Amino acid sequence: MMTYRFEIAYVRFDVVTDFGIDWNPYFRRFLYEGDKDAIYRYTCRVCDALPEPQGMLVYHTDSRFVFVNEQKLEERLLLLPLYQRPLILMREIDAHQRILYINAEYIPLLTRPESFQIFNALAAERMMIRHEGIVLHASYIVYNGEAILFTAPSGTGKSTQGDLWVRYRGAELINGDRVLLKRNNGIWKAYGFPVCGSSDVCLNSSAPIRAVIYLAKGKENRASLYSGSEAIRRVMSETTVNYWNSEFTGIALDLLSDFCSQTPVCAYSCTKEPEAVDDLEAYLEELRK
Repeated sequence: MMTYRFEIAYVRFDVVTDFGIDWNPYFRRFLYEGDKDAIYRYTCRVCDALPEPQGMLVYHTDSRFVFVNEQKLEERLLLLPLYQRPLILMREIDAHQRILYINAEYIPLLTRPESFQIFNALAAERMMIRHEGIVLHASYIVYNGEAILFTAPSGTGKSTQGDLWVRYRGAELINGDRVLLKRNNGIWKAYGFPVCGSSDVCLNSSAPIRAVIYLAKGKENRASLYSGSEAIRRVMSETTVNYWNSEFTGIALDLLSDFCSQTPVCAYSCTKEPEAVDDLEAYLEELRK
């Protein structure tokens, strides 16, 4: 048996297998080599046919079905989107142990470095919410030691604005698509997360958060500060929230209420020109005063 131990924002988990996995460079940056015990354990079991899911179906897409049993433990069935063939069944045994039943037919596919399916089956957002962490869809840069997070629906220009800061301010791009917001001892920080979409940039790094910038395309650069419930609504719209789980949703709402009370959440309608950096930087400096 082989044990791969990971750590994301101090949350450690083991993936135990009897087959080798060629993890891609993103995942390898989160491998843990210390001596602290894992909090969660995922045991992989290869089988010719997956077990039947147990519990009530509460959510589904073309590639994922979520079931909940009487103990409020989840099972997730992952399918190949194009073929609707069962791929992996994740079964929670208790609060800290899960089993991944894996279709033997797809082991060659799942163990390639370009595959994200095993990580997707871990339901990482369920781990993180228990440790005051929420996954945000955002481009995450660090400038002068602080994180600036560009978020908005896909296609709005998150990567473009992040790239402008890298080019014209020497900022460091940590992740082009995901960031973990996590509260430690009442203080919020941004952490790297081993999923980065098509950006191909995924570093294991953390920083205090300067601001969240909710982007919109515009013909001129104009920034304003969201207040109260609107700030929460905007950030929550781009987070990974299990809305079928009322407990998860309630915790996420409480966490984001606290996050938005401590962190500026700004609306920014902007162009793709270098001046967008100048204007936003000036606005963020004004917010400090």
